[in-house]
Amino acid sequence: NHNTEGVKAVVKKSFKGNAGVWGTISVPMESADIPTAEAGIHDLYRYDEAEAQWEYYTGSGGSNPYTKLDLGHGYLYANTNDIDLAFEGELNVNSVVRELSCSHSTLPGFNLVGNPFAHEISKANLTTEGDLTTGFYIVNANGALEARTDETKIAPMEAFMVKATQAGNMTINKDASAKRTVSDNSYIAVNVAALCIGAAVTDFVHHIDDYPVCVVYFIGKACNSAHKYTS
Repeated sequence: NHNTEGVKAVVKKSFKGNAGVWGTISVPMESADIPTAEAGIHDLYRYDEAEAQWEYYTGSGGSNPYTKLDLGHGYLYANTNDIDLAFEGELNVNSVVRELSCSHSTLPGFNLVGNPFAHEISKANLTTEGDLTTGFYIVNANGALEARTDETKIAPMEAFMVKATQAGNMTINKDASAKRTVSDNSYIAVNVAALCIGAAVTDFVHHIDDYPVCVVYFIGKACNSAHKYTS
């Protein structure tokens, strides 16, 4: 993935023109300009959790709830024509903190989040203050939510929906977390094997197929016939 700060680039995403077929947008740079299009040709929306409704961008000169595409936010998009959307700016390489809302009375907690990087991410890239989110969804071509597993990859310039259990901050990290599962208490489960010089990793077989193995060799220590360190 991309690591160098200050690199300017043009990123593009293609959409097939068809009324009623939706896609999502996110941008890997700060405050990207909203794509221009003739009235009635494209639709661009941002989701407002507090009102549980989509906020429509009416176009330049209109009364709009937003005027830029922001890092960490996702947007819903459709166009009647085939189109390549292009955004220019410095590629983001830093973690992004996204504030999550959870205030609507009947549909609380749904926040449309955008991948803020030029590489794919998954739920392993997301960290929150405690157990803040319970749902992980993508938006399909019909504009409906589809539940996905934690391993689902979110491509660059794609958005996804999370369901917050309470208001708080979620960090979208550049690199995935090392944790494996909730039961691992946020740490990787590993085997630590203390072996003598001359021993092979295969001499240590406890759960070797289940977890990674960290082998520590000792020199000049007493060893038994199985090459295990004994004193």
